Amino acid sequence: MSVNEQQSTAGPAGAGAGTGGVPVWRGLRALVLVALVEAALVLSVISAMQAQVPRSMPFGVTGASPVVTAAESAKLSGFRVSFVNTLYANQADAIRAIDQRTIYGA
Repeated sequence: MSVNEQQSTAGPAGAGAGTGGVPVWRGLRALVLVALVEAALVLSVISAMQAQVPRSMPFGVTGASPVVTAAESAKLSGFRVSFVNTLYANQADAIRAIDQRTIYGA
């Protein structure tokens, strides 16, 4: 066998040895892509695990109640929960405020 015949059977230049002609940089690029996707998924899970407690949630109230007072200053799982209660004259006014999205509920 001559030198030219040996070079022609060795495969294309730049191909990794034993990779079937697939360059090494393609494999590295795929690994980097997988690592970036995995990092994005981990960040998504971490951000979802934050404390999910209500903070400054506006609610409407149509009358005085000890439950409302307790809810305004309650602590759930060690976190202070803050409800912002607005007093309405009647149920119709509270429902109108819900429809206008100024409060979450009454």
